[in-house]
Amino acid sequence: MRWWLVIFSLFTLSSFAQTNSNSHSVSFTLQSVAILSIVSSSSSNIEMKFQVPNNAGLNIVAPGTNTQNWLNFTSALATGSRIIYVNSSASIPSKYKLMLEVTGPFGSGGGSRGTSNGTVEIGNLPKAIISGIGGAYTGVGPGNGFQLKYTASIQQFSGLIAGNTDIHVVYTLSDL
Repeated sequence: MRWWLVIFSLFTLSSFAQTNSNSHSVSFTLQSVAILSIVSSSSSNIEMKFQVPNNAGLNIVAPGTNTQNWLNFTSALATGSRIIYVNSSASIPSKYKLMLEVTGPFGSGGGSRGTSNGTVEIGNLPKAIISGIGGAYTGVGPGNGFQLKYTASIQQFSGLIAGNTDIHVVYTLSDL
């Protein structure tokens, strides 16, 4: 019995041994990120081709809507929020109208991806299309992010001139 008492005493003494600890800091660094791209399952370039009638006296038919393009982005910022603007690089002839409807967000992204501002007419001046973007990512490729729906129409037939007019549609992700 004494033998067990001695062993038990040794275990009890070892539980009162000294301990020592140390620490170090870990710092997290993330720079501001603002990246956006227009993606499509084919080409992101769009041709809005008006259909010429086969019979005299019929109207020129505007092209259908185009929904092939998607807006993908990644955003990280210190404070506040971001907004995405759209504008054309050149004047759209006054005889035509180019509308853009933005819907979403869709897909596998996360964070504060913002809210669509609906439908806008594309012109020289920037117009807000998505607001309230915080730290977020949309996912990559078609089906992720915001879908871009373009609709072209003829505003005025008088003075309409045949030919091609090329413009660039510019998207800008900006801090507020």
